[in-house]
Amino acid sequence: QKKKPYADNSIAADHYHHYKEDVKLMAEAGFKSYRFSIAWPRIIPHSDGKVNQEGIDFYNNLINELLKYGIEPIPTLYHYDMPVWVDEDLGGWRDRRIIDAFEHYAEVCFEAFGDRVKYWLSINEQNMQIVYGDWLGVDKGCTNWFKDKWDVNHIMNLCHAKAVIACHELVEGGKIGPVPGYVPIYPQSGNPLDQIAAMNAEELTEKIWN
Repeated sequence: QKKKPYADNSIAADHYHHYKEDVKLMAEAGFKSYRFSIAWPRIIPHSDGKVNQEGIDFYNNLINELLKYGIEPIPTLYHYDMPVWVDEDLGGWRDRRIIDAFEHYAEVCFEAFGDRVKYWLSINEQNMQIVYGDWLGVDKGCTNWFKDKWDVNHIMNLCHAKAVIACHELVEGGKIGPVPGYVPIYPQSGNPLDQIAAMNAEELTEKIWN
């Protein structure tokens, strides 16, 4: 096969096959914790809800390798990688049917890894998905994103809540929280209207989630 003259993302870091080397490098660099994302499609790839054992095995191996080097695993349950069947069959974040599917997925993760993993993150940057959902494609199927995003946000809140309840029930001593994307917001000038605009933007992007 002819070697490509450039780098692309078809393979990328290939952490799946090189996790042992990667974790060893983390230990050499002095890492005390490692935040990574569990891929929902890798754990439950189809609408029948059956668990993919190969996916479970990979994360078990990664977690065990981290612990071997004294590195605390901190997994994120959802980081923009929704299974195709959830999006196409259940309507993604736009339909309340995703709540049961997400709860099932979270419970599978807690039961499989909760004996070693005590720190969990639920949904990555929910605020960014809502504020910029029309840029990120979260608005697929919505007719009026300015209005519909609040329904989507409510459903995401419920998914987060289900994950929190399940974590506390299934993971002894487990701790879990959301991952909002905080950014500094400054008024353009000392004009009171600019000051109010900055305050409103901060409320919208940083203080109304979960």
